[in-house]
Amino acid sequence: SAPHPAPSTSTRNVIVAVVGGIIGVAGVGAFVGALLSRSGSSDSVSATENEAGASASIAAPTSNKFVRVAGANSTLGVDDENAPLTVRGFRPSRHVQAPATSFEIQQHEVTWGELLPWLTKSGKPLPADAPTTPERAELPASGVAWQTARDYCREVFGGDLPTEEQWEHAARGTDRREYPWGADPPDFTRTHAFDGADGEPVKVMSSDQDRTPGSQDEAIYDLAGNVQEWTLSVWRSDSGEDDSFAQSDDASARVIRGWPLRRPIPKRTSDLSIAYRDWLCATGECDEWTGAADAAPPLRSSRVELWPHATGAKPLAEVARRALEKERTRSAIAACLAATGTSSASFTARGAKAWSCPPGWTMFPGEPPECESCPTCDDSRYQDAQYGPTLSVGSSPALKGDLAKCVTSALQDAARAAKLPAQMPDGEQTYDAVVVRSPAEVLKSVGFRCARPAK
Repeated sequence: SAPHPAPSTSTRNVIVAVVGGIIGVAGVGAFVGALLSRSGSSDSVSATENEAGASASIAAPTSNKFVRVAGANSTLGVDDENAPLTVRGFRPSRHVQAPATSFEIQQHEVTWGELLPWLTKSGKPLPADAPTTPERAELPASGVAWQTARDYCREVFGGDLPTEEQWEHAARGTDRREYPWGADPPDFTRTHAFDGADGEPVKVMSSDQDRTPGSQDEAIYDLAGNVQEWTLSVWRSDSGEDDSFAQSDDASARVIRGWPLRRPIPKRTSDLSIAYRDWLCATGECDEWTGAADAAPPLRSSRVELWPHATGAKPLAEVARRALEKERTRSAIAACLAATGTSSASFTARGAKAWSCPPGWTMFPGEPPECESCPTCDDSRYQDAQYGPTLSVGSSPALKGDLAKCVTSALQDAARAAKLPAQMPDGEQTYDAVVVRSPAEVLKSVGFRCARPAK
């Protein structure tokens, strides 16, 4: 069935590598000279050299140390194969292993103070939202395109971006810590993540929680918080869902690691670990997603994240949760939010026996909008409906109007596709549904650090 209201289908291209415009290279040079004269960096070059585009080599920054990470024979990701899909991380069946050989990774995210001299020398553009004051030299360089970040690591250090296996192993160590610092739950007054829509990066190495164990020279900082980080790896799904979209033609989705900065704090942090992973369009042109559930290509910019609340006295059955949390259902819910101009909503999914429409029918007359004459199966026509276990929107928190109708249809489609068992117990689960912003917006809070083979 196609019961979901569809928004307009205008499409525009987002060139992630540019991110909303550039500042001229000459302007970058002037800014770099001022920044370095204020920061006293030992690897600085003069403002005159920068403005003239001097070709003299720039020494690799020494303030951001490389920390050695020993290889290991351990499995990465989460331990529970059947964890809800909202729990991010590779499942054991994916057999993703930590690197067997040792490597080195930078102690903190690359800062603007480190990156800008190289940008100037290389003639590469500065992201439009880059800082404009020398005082921000110790902030992580965010909004930098994947290819630019990779070029920096290769040219300056002879290394590369870390693979996501290297990144996670560096964060967890040989003892597979739940968080970089150990087992204690995150304190978001100390670890700078989930800071809301207006969250901004902070000075690197300023958290007293977000660091791996060891001395100051041995610790690795800001893995969970501050900005998310590019990796070298092409996206692979957590649990075997279709990920063929991640690389096609000249477009690719690369893995970003670390926790989001510009999201609200999850209602249930027990689902969160440093195995959390996501993707972002990194190369090629990424089509702006229209919000339609069947939109193509899948490198869309509008997605929905589902963040569950604490489980109630009668939790939603596992089979129902898995049906609801699948990519197909999240896409349908994203379409509902887009059609109603909503960026986030809370709703309770209820699993129970009830009446629902057969495929090709709709519970609500006139939906979808392009099919005013579609057959309906409402309460007065039970002979057309089906009775059995299904998913619906509960009463609290309440969705209203078109959004409630659309999400209900999406949940019923998910239940039908999953063929929920007749003996499924009743239950409920509340979620926050949050629309992921466009690639250009997400990129503003994504940075990077470099890795290289161990010496």
